[in-house]
This record gives sequence, structure tokens and C-alpha cells, in this order.
Amino acid sequence: MRDEAAAWRKRIYLGAFPDTAHELIDTGLGRKGELDLVVQTGGVAAPAQHVTNASALRASLVAFFLAFWEYVLKDRGGLVILILDDPQELLDDENRERLASALVPLVETGAQLVVSSYDPRFSARVSRLPISGGVEHLEVNPATRLQPVIRTTPSLPAIEQRRRRFEADPNMEEPAREFADSCRVFLEAKLGDMFDDPASAAWTIANPDPTLSTFVQRLRPLVKSAPQGMFSAHIFRRFVDHPALVDGSPVTALMNKSHHGRRHEIRAAEVAQCARDLSELLEIVEAMYEECYRWRRRDALPNQAQGKVFPPALAPVTSPSVNVLVCPDLAAFTHHSPPGESQAAPEHLSPSIFDNTAAYLLRRSNFGFAAPANSIAIVEAIPAPVADRRLVIARHGTTTYARRLVRSASSNVIGLTAEVPDPRTKSPKTIFLPEADVSIHRVVGIVFDHNLVPSQGQDEAVQVDASGVLKRVEIAFRVSDDSAVPLALEKQVVLGGALIELNELGQHRDALVALALDDGSSIFKRIGASLPAELNHLWQFESIGGLGSSQVLSIGKPQKGFRTVTSARAIIGVIYHG
Repeated sequence: MRDEAAAWRKRIYLGAFPDTAHELIDTGLGRKGELDLVVQTGGVAAPAQHVTNASALRASLVAFFLAFWEYVLKDRGGLVILILDDPQELLDDENRERLASALVPLVETGAQLVVSSYDPRFSARVSRLPISGGVEHLEVNPATRLQPVIRTTPSLPAIEQRRRRFEADPNMEEPAREFADSCRVFLEAKLGDMFDDPASAAWTIANPDPTLSTFVQRLRPLVKSAPQGMFSAHIFRRFVDHPALVDGSPVTALMNKSHHGRRHEIRAAEVAQCARDLSELLEIVEAMYEECYRWRRRDALPNQAQGKVFPPALAPVTSPSVNVLVCPDLAAFTHHSPPGESQAAPEHLSPSIFDNTAAYLLRRSNFGFAAPANSIAIVEAIPAPVADRRLVIARHGTTTYARRLVRSASSNVIGLTAEVPDPRTKSPKTIFLPEADVSIHRVVGIVFDHNLVPSQGQDEAVQVDASGVLKRVEIAFRVSDDSAVPLALEKQVVLGGALIELNELGQHRDALVALALDDGSSIFKRIGASLPAELNHLWQFESIGGLGSSQVLSIGKPQKGFRTVTSARAIIGVIYHG
């Protein structure tokens, strides 16, 4: 029944579907490949497009369909209503974004659009489109053996609209009740669907009409006493530990009134008291639901699992408390006190940046220049589908690979390829595996500076506890140019540790550092060796990639013709999506 529920779970959109297919044709394609496609709309032929993969082919076909529909509607009196079921299927992230954006210019045609999708991210993107008249966004939860009633829940954007209507006039009772009702329906439906599982059948039958408090009482022991599976994810602990969910809290009292048909007793003042907590709980429960959805997608059907060994779930690391300023420039990053006044609003690294992550020590240099051997890869603890060309830790049976994921034309097979930095070294062969058989963990960051020692074994990476290393992070810098290539790219976040005393540089040989120089500039380099004899105050600092060059700099005393280092800070690692 769970698999049937997953197959039926859709996001529904009802709204006006705008007028032009040109945008999708012109911007969604344009790659070299094997198939040329020419589409004519409005009497003008679009240039030939080259299709090279499944995503581009799908984008071409959707573009052709929209162009043909537009022609029939305008010139032959066609149908106004369009029904699109999973139009994002087979599209990569870039083309999914373009498809969603291409819906907006079609609004002037007056077409009526119904879109159903199983993809929550695509659904959320479409629900926020600036379509004239708005978008009605509903989520349909199917009838199952344990919950034999079809349920629809309002989307988060719709609930937020109700909150804004209430806050526009906080003394009106009806907008307050509408906001409270939508929160209650959303929370109960999402939590109920998470427990619509054979493993929870007895509890579900014993609690046919659970309230928010009932769900909290069920979740607490699952999360706090040796949590396993999806309940080990940090987001579940955030939910059960939320102060708004303590027994007898204003939030639980408000939700009980709504649940038990005492809506007329709800007052605007008590909704205002709970509004902020309710919004936080909505976001947390949505994230819990996504973790549940991703977790279940990794479950194999019984006939698929026979004879296969699936690795156990990863235990997330204990996330350290993070209170780190993200510097506006590298110069601020290298000094003692970063000047926050150079930013209108100083940016801080997200306190939850390491939540629900695990760490793997890399035994080989399979990530190329992005991460040398003996680095630590920070990965998402929950396995999930990963986009093409991303760095991953992949677990297949009892084997762990540290590779770059490559998607083939077939959506069922993935390739795991290695990129060794030394051209004299033979690259390991690419491994091809059925995606359904592999637990794929996206790499979200790399730690370069640590003192962890890997255990013995043949796997390309081994799980370690990096919480102690992450506690050393003192400061961060968002890359704005090519200064850190290839270890960090533009907009990624470099993590810095403590300042290094200049007379102790020799103890940090081969370490990555950010250097501040006497001319006001700052650079990323790798610590090399000092020159011999009377020139031992001159040090070699090596390039970390192909875009820079090694430099000789002066330490401790000036030297004519050489710039002087004024401060140095250890670089601990980089976060790709900070």
C-alpha cells in the first residue's frame, strides 16, 4: 500500500497557463548533439536545436507540444484546458527551472492549466509563479488501507497567504481561524502520512483520529531512544524538542480546539501568540516529510531485495554549535577581527549547516584536485538521488566508493568515475551500477585540515567522526572570484581555523592557508619550504590549482623585491552550498 500511495501522491495546480512556447524552445535547448529540431510558431521558424540527451530531447518535445497547441488555439480554435502530468519528468535541474519559468508568459492566452507532479521541488517552484489570478496549490494524499479517505492539504505558500491576511487585520477572528485551521490540517496530514506504514499499523489503528499532541507523543520515544532509520535524522529531533510542543503549550491547545470542532472558540489574540511557532513547525514538518519521502524511495520492493545486501543507514555526526561570521572579503578573513561594518548586514553561517551530515575520510584522490587523499568529505546522511557530475560517496553492498557520479542516457544506470590529479597515474575504471542498488550520498563539503587517521580497509572512503574538527571553525569567507580554484568555486564558503603564528609556519608544511600581505592583498596558497642559509626568511608558497602560480614571500623581516606576509590563517575546508 505504501508504494501505491507513493505512486498516487501528486501536487495539483489550477491556474492560468500563459501564452508562448518560444521561450522554452529558445532557452531550454541549444546543445550540440545528434538530433536537429525546427519548430515553427506564429509564422516564424525557430532555429534548429541540437538535442544530446534525454533531458534536452524531453525539453524539445514539450516545446513542440506547446508551440503546436498555441498554433491550434489561435488559428483553428483549439482547446483552452491543458492537463500536464509530470511534465518535469526526465528533465535535468536546469531544464526544470526553465519549464516552470516558461509557464508565466502564457498567461495572456487565458488558457486553463492543470499540472500534477510527484516532485515537491518542481511543485513548489510552480506554486510560486507570478501568474495573474494566482495559483491554487493542493496536495492530494491518497486513500490507503490504514487511512481510507482521500485528503487534500493546503501548500505552505497558501498557508503563508492566510497568515498575511490575518496579520493585515489581527483583530478579525475569521482570518485567524482560517490560518489556524490550515496549519492543523497540514500538520496532521503530513504527520499521518509518515505513519501510514505497515510498521506503524497497530498504532495507526489504535489512533484513528490523532491530534498534533498524539503524534508528538508517538515520535518522542522513536527519536530519543536509540533512533534508527529515518528517525535518526536531526530534523525529527528538532521537531520533538521544539518548545512550542511541550505539554499544555498554547500551540497544542490551539490545535486541539481546531481538531475537536471548537473553531468558534478560537480568538485572534491566541492565534497571534502562536503564529511564529506555527510557521516554524510547518517548515520543520515539511522537511520531516521530505526526509520520509526520500527514505522510502530507497526502499526496494520485496522481489527486488532478494539476494541483495543493502548497507545500513548512516548515523549523522553530532553537529557542533556554529556561530561563524562569513567575511565580505578575503582580507577580512585573514585578520583577527573581520570588519562587519563593510557589509550592510553581516552574514552568518547557518547554525544548521552540519545538521544531518556524516563524514568520510578519503583513502584515494578520486575527487581529483577538488579533494586530495586523506581529506574528509562531508556528505548528506540520508541517501537521495544526486544530479549529474556531482561528487558522491556511494555505498553498494559492502563496498564504499568515493567518486564523481555520471548519469547515462538510461535513468536506471549510473557511472562512478574517478579523477586522479596526477596525469602519470592510471585512472581507475568507471563503475556502472543500477541506481536502485546504490545508496548515494551527495558531498556537501570537504575538510582539508585535520588529524584523523583512517582505519585499515579496501574501501575508497571510511566513515569517521569529524565533529571535533568542525568545532575548530572560527570564521568563513564566501568566494567571489577564482582565488580558490579548484578547491573552492565562486559563491562557495571557505572555512577558516585559527591564526597561525608566523614563526610556526614550518610546523604546518603543505597546509592550506590564507595569507595577508603588506601591500593589502590576500591570497590562498599551500605552505612550502623556506630557502636555505641566510635567505631562510623567504618562504615558498605553492599554487593550489591551475589558475595561480607559486610565490616566494618574506616572513619576519622585509626583503627588497619580495612582498611580506603580515598574517596567516589555516584553511580547514570548504562548504559547497553554504
